[in-house]
Amino acid sequence: MNILPPETHGAWRQAVWNLANQPPTQPRLPLCAGKNTLGSVVPALLERLATRGVPLHSLGLQHQRSTQGESWQLLGPVTPTLAQLALALQAAGLVRHWHGEALAVQDAAGVCIGAVERGIARLLGMPTQGVHLVGVVLGDTEGPSRVNTWVQHRSARKAEFPSRWDTLMGGTVALGETPETTWPRELWEEAGLHPSDLHALQHHGRIRVAHPVGHGNDDGDSEGLSYSVEHLDCYLAQLAPGTTPHNQDGEVQCFERLPPPALAERMASGGFTPEASCVLLRVG
Repeated sequence: MNILPPETHGAWRQAVWNLANQPPTQPRLPLCAGKNTLGSVVPALLERLATRGVPLHSLGLQHQRSTQGESWQLLGPVTPTLAQLALALQAAGLVRHWHGEALAVQDAAGVCIGAVERGIARLLGMPTQGVHLVGVVLGDTEGPSRVNTWVQHRSARKAEFPSRWDTLMGGTVALGETPETTWPRELWEEAGLHPSDLHALQHHGRIRVAHPVGHGNDDGDSEGLSYSVEHLDCYLAQLAPGTTPHNQDGEVQCFERLPPPALAERMASGGFTPEASCVLLRVG
């Protein structure tokens, strides 16, 4: 099943992928807890707190130099130390979107070692988990164009990539969830559908995307303080003809069905979020 035209060549696909995988716009130092690297920070971010009279050691942070280079080290337990830092960053006006939602902090082996407020995860360059579901419907005609892909038009109120196009469903895996428990919840919230509305569900693996926040997404981070690192589980499923998604949480403007040529054209023009484009490439 091809959701993208078979003739789309490798250079085009590589260009789309490259948009979602870019290095930070300025140097970042590792943020560590013991031997675990949790993320990274722009030195100016923590300097901003210091100039406001916030002693960084009082937040459980210490600047370290070693033979491996410079880093910032969390001195206390991960969760309460990050909670203190989150409140300090919010008080300094550096957190644009406070979600009140905890995300898992994982070590290199994927083991949860703490929690962090979602609103500071990208300021701290911390990897997050996400899940996307590409929904397709098969028409009555023959050939590639019989495959149509459902896409959503994101709300203009979205904190990131407002009014861009996205997959049928995309969401963040919260603390205590797994991709397998997240996608049914997000499927209902974003598309008003249940797992029973899908068939031929396939898992297409996990991809990693990493890029500066603010590169064309209206986030307002013109200083390049934030860096997005996301691991995305990719799913593909068929919807029965006549099944129409209906948004439930107010975060989607509308849905549309696109045949392969129109889907590729919209991706090439930058109409989709970088994450959605990479997911569509993965399953397409």
